[in-house]
Amino acid sequence: MVRIKSFMIGTLIGLNALTQVQAFEKTIKVQWDDKGKFEQALLSKVVIGHWTYVELEYPEKYQKASDKMLINMNDKRAILNLSLSCIEPDEKSKFVIEDHRGLDRLNAEQNDLDIALDGQSYGNPFLQSAVEFEKFKQAILSAKKIQFNADAYGAPYHFVNRNADLLLTPVTCS
Repeated sequence: MVRIKSFMIGTLIGLNALTQVQAFEKTIKVQWDDKGKFEQALLSKVVIGHWTYVELEYPEKYQKASDKMLINMNDKRAILNLSLSCIEPDEKSKFVIEDHRGLDRLNAEQNDLDIALDGQSYGNPFLQSAVEFEKFKQAILSAKKIQFNADAYGAPYHFVNRNADLLLTPVTCS
């Protein structure tokens, strides 16, 4: 089940290098299942290069209502799940990058990581002081491009930062 909160116009570059204009959803609601079909439903709705707010609803047997997350998919189908503002105040901000096969490649706990916003390096702000992290949070809201550099794990990963206003939305950080 998909719930639409609002529409925007996004530009996609197709495989044939033609520009297509497509309306896309900023909010997607997906029903969890044990067979992984929810991932296919989710990925079919996500537009490359845009932040999308996802509400993942669970069946009653999980005793958990839902998870709320922000994801951004790049042109190589890697997914950045970024949690800057947590619903629960005692939880810590984080991120994880999955490659096109769904394998976790980079996360907020890695020391050998550098995040660059429009070419300006921030190191790993998730491991720095609260003051440095706040500088990063403010900078990402106006950045056009996000790059994750590391010595391994298929890096660098590049993401276009459209709909950055969604990054202020509180999400599940656990």
